[in-house]
Amino acid sequence: MPAEAFTGIVDRVNPVAEAGTRSIKVYLTLDNPDGLLRGGMFVTGSIVVRQDEDVIAVPATAIQTRNEASYVLAVVDGVVQERPIEIGSEWPATTLVEARSGLAAGEVIVGTTLSGLSDGAAVIIAGN
Repeated sequence: MPAEAFTGIVDRVNPVAEAGTRSIKVYLTLDNPDGLLRGGMFVTGSIVVRQDEDVIAVPATAIQTRNEASYVLAVVDGVVQERPIEIGSEWPATTLVEARSGLAAGEVIVGTTLSGLSDGAAVIIAGN
């Protein structure tokens, strides 16, 4: 049933992987009003442990630290501005980090550390 999507709640997770398969059984509670799902079926899915709305996420490589304070370099009107930020959640699988404060949605930032680039430097963004 590749076109079907089902949403459920995790009831329990086996604490040990199945011998020989390294599979872990996850037991769900979900509605099945049309009877499409039957015992013994296998699925592939995602478990959302936490979901945040309206979060500004930046690449971890964009975050720089000085004196235990974190900041990013934003580009405003062709000039680099150092912006202190408060770091929130981290998503290692995507290498993204939440910027809880210090940035607004849509602002352009430098995505990696570049030697010689600092606050007040003039820059030209290629392609603009």
